[in-house]
Amino acid sequence: VSQRLRLLEHWHDRLQSRNIRTLVVAVPDKARVESEHLCGRKMSAAMQARYGELDKALAARSIAFVDLRPVLEKQSDDMYFRTDVHMNAAGAQRAAQAVASKALAVLGGQRGEQRFEVSAPTAAQARMGDLIVLSGLKNAPAGWRPELESEPQQTITPVRSGGLLDDAPPVRVLLAGSSNGLRSNFAEWLGHDLGQEVWNLSMDGGQFSGAMVKAFAQAERWPASLQLVIWEFSENTLSLPLTDDEKQALKQITTPLLADARNATE
Repeated sequence: VSQRLRLLEHWHDRLQSRNIRTLVVAVPDKARVESEHLCGRKMSAAMQARYGELDKALAARSIAFVDLRPVLEKQSDDMYFRTDVHMNAAGAQRAAQAVASKALAVLGGQRGEQRFEVSAPTAAQARMGDLIVLSGLKNAPAGWRPELESEPQQTITPVRSGGLLDDAPPVRVLLAGSSNGLRSNFAEWLGHDLGQEVWNLSMDGGQFSGAMVKAFAQAERWPASLQLVIWEFSENTLSLPLTDDEKQALKQITTPLLADARNATE
């Protein structure tokens, strides 16, 4: 966790050097939000404390952070899919609203003027939750696996005039997220509430920093209009083993620091 916090601070500083703000979003563990459904098991004390420690660490570094615990916990409706670790439509919409509110504050309160068309929800359709797939039950017959959930579909699309000169507004916000940014219209609701489309570089399997590594790899092509990077990841990825990309990034941080220390000594 401490190594990832160092990465987070380093990349925040890199963005700040380009006059780009950073907003960190950690999606709480489903086990934290749905603790009454853990079949008598409990999260460890260390896991319980992890989210609060992240909040405090970012506050100490003056890095903007969205605490989604009060947004998702103790709600009358489910905020996550029953057979999936991702937020459902209700959870994603609430989370996006909270993130957009914080993002607008970071940007100075100026909401964009882009209009969006929100379709009516379709009839509910069965969906295969990732927990069923990861449990090897995807092809199990009915009765041998949890029942599939049904979820209506909805689209949120920017309104265009359709003219030849109908250019999209300049990109101000980049979303570097995990699979949460690709599910349940989270990114679409975020753009809707910001009043501007977000540049969505979220990726499946990105864990803690996959999308940030991907974003920095194309930093030379970032538009000059970019003002904010929203870095979203799942809470549990903080304590997963470091990826090869993260190890390499940490080496790049360490080497200049050691060189500077040697030069100072000499």
